[in-house]
Amino acid sequence: MDWRWSSNCAISKQLNKYAKRFGLENINAHAIRRAYAKRLHDKGPSIAIISKALGHSDLAVTTQYLDLDIEEVAKDLKEYL
Repeated sequence: MDWRWSSNCAISKQLNKYAKRFGLENINAHAIRRAYAKRLHDKGPSIAIISKALGHSDLAVTTQYLDLDIEEVAKDLKEYL
């Protein structure tokens, strides 16, 4: 068994336990990562920095996480080139 799978499963179980205990809905590891990414984006770092923080190998994945328009991201990146 892959250690990451068992680790993710353990985290999911803990999140589910606390969500039930405190009456929280839609709490899962993916939602927490997405919220983290959006909060970073609101504070101003580039998509590339956020992508690194999330461990994404492709900026397109980060763009999807943040619900950003790819045209907007391309325009922002051109300003740095």
